[in-house]
Amino acid sequence: MIRDSKTTFIKNTELLVGDLLKFGIGDILPVDGLMVHGSEVMVDESNITGESKEIYKSPPTPYENNNPFMISGSKIIDGEGIMVVCAVGENTQLGQLKMKVQEESSPTPLQFKLEGLSNSIAKIALAASALTVSALLIHLMYNVAEGTVILIKLKKLV
Repeated sequence: MIRDSKTTFIKNTELLVGDLLKFGIGDILPVDGLMVHGSEVMVDESNITGESKEIYKSPPTPYENNNPFMISGSKIIDGEGIMVVCAVGENTQLGQLKMKVQEESSPTPLQFKLEGLSNSIAKIALAASALTVSALLIHLMYNVAEGTVILIKLKKLV
């Protein structure tokens, strides 16, 4: 990291917007930024963008239509360079993605309808099971009153 024209080593959490960050092969970018110097930089952004191919990055020039934007969470596959830190923490692309995944969303109309349907099915199932148990109890009481249940048990014992 370069701050106040001095190269220093600091924790990723101490990076500030406007710092110059040196990167090289194997580094995973902790911040979003704009590459200002570099050569033959290839980046794997698959965990952020879903793009399976490596992406060529180069500093901005007035003559080329290139891609100088570096996204947090990207892995440097080849090359080295320097980038200006543009976003840190929750303000990075990776931070925004994590925030969207963690936030609770309100139930959709379909979820409300499915919940109502499941409640109705549960009530119907409860009523059907109560009727079944009642019918079995009535049948048992009838058999006890006739004495057939006791005779069946006596025959099994003998």
